[in-house]
Parts: sequence; structure tokens; C-alpha cells
Amino acid sequence: MSHAFAPPPGSESRLRCRTLTAIPTGSPIATEALRRISELYAIEARVRGQSSAHRLAERRSFSKPVVQALQTWFEAQLARVPGSSTIAEAIRYALSRWEGLTRFLLDGRVELDTNPVERAIRPVALGRKNHLFAGSEGGGTRWAVVCSLITTCKLNDVEPYAYLRDVLQRIPDALLAFSPLRASLRPAFAHICSVAGIDAARIVFVPQGRDDAENQARYRLIDFVLDPMPYGGVNGTLEALDMGVPVVTLVGRRHAERTSYSILTNLGVTETIAQTGGEYVDIAVRLATDPAFMRSVRTRITDALSASPLTDMPAHTRNLERAYVSALARRAPESLDDGPRSGG
Repeated sequence: MSHAFAPPPGSESRLRCRTLTAIPTGSPIATEALRRISELYAIEARVRGQSSAHRLAERRSFSKPVVQALQTWFEAQLARVPGSSTIAEAIRYALSRWEGLTRFLLDGRVELDTNPVERAIRPVALGRKNHLFAGSEGGGTRWAVVCSLITTCKLNDVEPYAYLRDVLQRIPDALLAFSPLRASLRPAFAHICSVAGIDAARIVFVPQGRDDAENQARYRLIDFVLDPMPYGGVNGTLEALDMGVPVVTLVGRRHAERTSYSILTNLGVTETIAQTGGEYVDIAVRLATDPAFMRSVRTRITDALSASPLTDMPAHTRNLERAYVSALARRAPESLDDGPRSGG
């Protein structure tokens, strides 16, 4: 979820609400404030759905002058109205939270207000009393897992189990294997599959290993990995590829939805990258039904790993060291004055 990028309490929507309370008094200042704030929303409507880089560029060109003028105007109006008035309270509210209100000008991923986040958590607030009847602490944990998965999928317009169900329907003898971090989470996975119409007989659970060797050994039991959605795999993708197991992934729009895509692209194994849900299913079916394609992909993985920067640990270590030195040179150059030090 993108809530990590949401501005702190004090969003444009709250500012609008506080300004609206002054309108029944006939305040022309409140009316003008809303007009100026509406300009920002008009700009946001124009860039909605665009890339974060494009949004940021447009905001800097068009929204920033509006925001700067609004701040100056607020400061001027505050000196003209009674300090105890509703409109004065609204202006002070805005000016005291200006850093949070204007954070959207610094990052194209940040929304103008917190409405999307608030809409996402509203069902949790409305269902708070129902959540008291989860039955047990374990039931509450499973409920949280299900709610988090469903909410994330809603935000990304993804129905992942529809794809998994389609794969199983087109490969009649296939089984779907899950390996939850804890055995206590298995009922949550089973419940989600049941709701999605996946027969319990078609799913199996592979326990987590006690060490890296056992975890790697799990991949000898499977033919290929279906990358989870909406979030792509990282460790699971790398572990599978290290064992020569193909990974089918669906390219998303956000970083967390493109991790496996990035790994496979850097590796040069692009045959199992899907751009649409239908292609995702088609690739999985082809891996299961076309032995020549499966052999070709496995060979590509093995050959690519032997010469890939992803597996060149000495080079990775040198690059990491250079990155640390560069960071220190920028923020603490005095720490480099005596030259490199050996570890003790």
C-alpha cells in the first residue's frame, strides 16, 4: 500500500472542510480560499493516472505557484480577520501544517490529500465491533492477513486468485503449492482459496525449511513459480531462479509490483514476463504443457546465472563499498580524511 507516502494529518480535504464552515457566515475570504484550493484539485484531475515523474513536473509548473500565492494570501488575510473567528482558525490550521500540506510538491507519488487512504481504512473503522469476534488471537491474525491482501488488490485493480483459478482450470492435473512463513497461516490461505473457488484438493502446503539448504530444496518439488500479485517476489524469485525454476510474473505499475520483472530483465530471461493477466495464464499453461519450452527456459536461467551481475558477489561488494564511500563523502566527508580503515 502507498500509505507510507501519504502526507501527515492536515490534508487539503481537511482544510476544505474547515474553510466550508465559514461559508454560511457569508465570508468572502472563505469563498476565495475554496476557489484557490479548487485550482489545485483541477490540476490533480488533469494528471491523475500519470507517472509520478510527470505528476511532479506538472505540479512544479502549475501547482507550486498556486500554493505559494495561497500561503502569501493566507498570511495577509489572517491580519484582517478577528483572531477568534472561524476563518482565522481555518487559516491558522493551514499555516501550522504547511509542510504536510505541500509535501505533494516534492514527490509525485504523494496524493494531494489523504482521501484515498481514509477510504481504504473506512471499512476497518466501520467493522471495528465485528472485529472483536474473530474468535481467537490466531483468528484475528488470519483476518488481518485476508483484509490486507484484499485491500491491496482493490487498490491495484487485481484479482489474483482469478488468475490462479484459471491456471488450475487449464492444467487439470496441476497442484498449487504454498509455503507460508508460519504453519498457523495455512488456514488463511485455505480460506482465501475456498472463497476464490479453488478446490482444497488442488492446494498443498510446503513447510519452511530450517535453514537455507532446506529452503532451497523446496524448489525441487515444483515445476515453476507463479509470482504473487499484486506484490512481486524478491527472495522467492531469486531462490527459485538459483534452483533453475522458471518464475512467471505479471508486470505492474508500481515498484513493488515490478520486482520480479526487474530481476528477470536483468538476468535476460524475459520469456516468462507477462504484460496482461491473460498472458500470465498462457505462459504458465505453456510451461506445464510444452516440455521443449520448459527446457529452453530452464537452460536460459542456468546459462544467464553463470554470467549475471546478479550473482557476481565480489563486484556487488565493490559497488556497495563505493556507494557507502560516496554517501559518506556527501554527508560526513571528515570521516574519510584518514583514508580507509580496516575492520577490527
